[in-house]
Amino acid sequence: MRTHIVIFTLTSLLAYGAMAGTWKVMENDEACILLDMDLNFTVDYATTTGTKQSNFELPGNASVDDNGSSCGETEANITLAFFEDTYKVTFTFEVLSTNYQLSNVDFTYIEDTTRFPDAKDAGKPKTKSGKLSLFTAPVGDSYRCNTPDTDGSITGLKMTFSDVKLQPFNVTKGNFSDESVCTADLAKSTPMPTPTTAVTTMMTNMSMTNMSTEILTTVMDMNTTTGAVTKASPTTMATTPKPPTEGNWTVKDSKGKPCMNMAFKANFSYSYQDAKNKTKTETVMLPFTADPSMSSCRENSSTFVLQFEHSNNTWMMKMVFDLLNTKDYTQVDGQYNAFQMTELLVNYTDPLSMNYEVNTTGTYFKTNVNMTYKCDADDKIGVEMMNVTFADVKFQPFAKGQAHPGDLQDCKLDDKSSNVVPIAVGCALAGLVVIVLIAYLIGRKRTKSVGYQTV
Repeated sequence: MRTHIVIFTLTSLLAYGAMAGTWKVMENDEACILLDMDLNFTVDYATTTGTKQSNFELPGNASVDDNGSSCGETEANITLAFFEDTYKVTFTFEVLSTNYQLSNVDFTYIEDTTRFPDAKDAGKPKTKSGKLSLFTAPVGDSYRCNTPDTDGSITGLKMTFSDVKLQPFNVTKGNFSDESVCTADLAKSTPMPTPTTAVTTMMTNMSMTNMSTEILTTVMDMNTTTGAVTKASPTTMATTPKPPTEGNWTVKDSKGKPCMNMAFKANFSYSYQDAKNKTKTETVMLPFTADPSMSSCRENSSTFVLQFEHSNNTWMMKMVFDLLNTKDYTQVDGQYNAFQMTELLVNYTDPLSMNYEVNTTGTYFKTNVNMTYKCDADDKIGVEMMNVTFADVKFQPFAKGQAHPGDLQDCKLDDKSSNVVPIAVGCALAGLVVIVLIAYLIGRKRTKSVGYQTV
């Protein structure tokens, strides 16, 4: 038997005008879906004279509709009814690999005269629905994002979410699990460290949802050996950015043992439209002083997060690594034999102060679980409208207490680059042999000609 609970407090009523609410879907007397958020709707509608927009908020006293709500292992739905049950919105969550996300929204409503004045179709029911990808978090975690986030992927409907906290799967004892915090909140929560020539920063006792992570960041200024780098004029775009300095980061778990060893260079290249509507390209280098304090290690998944300042704005890069079993390496019964990066996300601000969040999912940097992924060659990954280029990479996101890289597994790009020199030398030697042979044949011909003339 499934029951539903709606909770809203006096504080919420005063602070948000009765718009904040907490909803629970109960199954067998246990909560299986938890949802807490503010939501504002902006709906396009037709009038006799053109198109207008209606703005209204999801009331905190909206009720959970039994017919549209269900719990499951890979899909969960919660339907909220409001305005005397004439409006209903259904949120569908799906599990994709090791993460879940909000994947679909169905919104049904009536163009009443209160919220849709002068509506051409006054009193008629309407539906707006579509697929989207929001609120991504590991299965077993809750998701939190206080920063307002507007989604306009459904035609004629904009939804602005804020103060979101939810968990559609693996709810235990009616409580939210460890939080997976959105990148917008993370960017606001951590101040950036001041860059120095040589920095060793120890951050301890970082508390995030009862989980303590100790970060040891060791960085080296390679410019002391390479010399000074000429800076571009502040009024022009640098055509050839200086090569980034390699950063070296070690993340420790709650017991003080290394759980991630990450060393690499990276740059971010993207295009944008300037104030004159001309396309410009900017390349930003990842500084070796980037802050990894929001990184976290888990048993089967590690999340490496770097934050840094660029042009007075906070940038963030998140890399998610998962364990897996693959036929590419020796099979071990009941154990994972490889790791790979499954998600790359970048939150950045362009020179016009426009903020963007781009991400890509796939299979990157696959490596034997007991080895460190190594790749000296440039490896470019497309992340929507941005390219992220990695170089001089050494990744071990599952360090198991080891503070050193360990055995290295070279990437395929290095295998290709390592063949260039032998091939070039071979071609040069072959060319030299051909030249010597031709010279020898010409010399013999001339010798014979001289001999005939002598006779």
